[in-house]
Amino acid sequence: MSTRHPRTRNNDSTSYCARTIVLASFLLAACSGGGGQLYSQPLISIGTGDTYDTYVGYQPLGTNTTGNYNSAFGFYPLRLNTTGNVNTAYGVQALFRNTTGSYNLAVGVEALRGNDSGVNNTAVGPYDTLLNNTTGSGNTTLGYAALYSNTSSDGNTAVGQDALYYNTTGAFNTAVGREAGASSDTGSYNTYLGFNAGVDNGAGSDNIYLGHNAGLQQIGSNNNISIGAFAQGPSPSGDNQLSLGNIIFGNLVTGTVLVGKRQDNGTDALQVGGSVIATQFKLSASQTPPASSADVCAAGEIRVAPDSIYVCVAANTWRKAPLMNF
Repeated sequence: MSTRHPRTRNNDSTSYCARTIVLASFLLAACSGGGGQLYSQPLISIGTGDTYDTYVGYQPLGTNTTGNYNSAFGFYPLRLNTTGNVNTAYGVQALFRNTTGSYNLAVGVEALRGNDSGVNNTAVGPYDTLLNNTTGSGNTTLGYAALYSNTSSDGNTAVGQDALYYNTTGAFNTAVGREAGASSDTGSYNTYLGFNAGVDNGAGSDNIYLGHNAGLQQIGSNNNISIGAFAQGPSPSGDNQLSLGNIIFGNLVTGTVLVGKRQDNGTDALQVGGSVIATQFKLSASQTPPASSADVCAAGEIRVAPDSIYVCVAANTWRKAPLMNF
């Protein structure tokens, strides 16, 4: 075991020699090998180094060369760091494989353990938070195994146990809640809020699922909005669907709105599955009357013209009621 002693201060008052202070060192094991050689291993090192690093624990910053302003506390934190700067690692093997990545914060057992060159990541959790991240950057996680499988994607936010657990390359997702977006693997730009929200989404992107179990059975679909507990679109694999509490549905491309029904007739912009009561109905303009009583129509269709009201009583069969002064 070697101890580096403080260097003397330079005469130049504006420059200070780097210094290393070893406050404590314990032997983990000592035994006589072949030829009577004695093997020893430091158990705890505490100090600051030439590169303005601070470390406490077992082999923290063990291979650091020129990395600056790093803080490592625990068993093997930042063990393989070489040139990474401004990293903070608290916990067993936190940022263990980091070599050149910088500006990362890892708090918890094996937090950001696999990170190599990813930058600006924050991983806080009791175990395996952002465990497999290697080059992904700008990710923020809070919770047990949040973003566990993430490798190279950027800009994800996962808060809650197993949030975005299987995400690998999907980017710029936001998941808040236990297992929110857990099965989302390659999809990007999704927002999940609530327990199990969007839990089965795989490669789907641009979805918004708000509420516990919202979008529960939506698999691989895109650009859906589901708000409310267990809310989901009419089709499990459909795109561009709106669901508000499983009462109001819509098509985000055509603008069709369905109230109290799931089946779109493909014709009408507003479809209501039941009676409609209002204090007033008002048309924006008079409608064109049918050319004849046999003009094409579907039963129940109504047209209001300046002189008459026309009602389609059967397929291609019109009847009219004249409008008169009174």
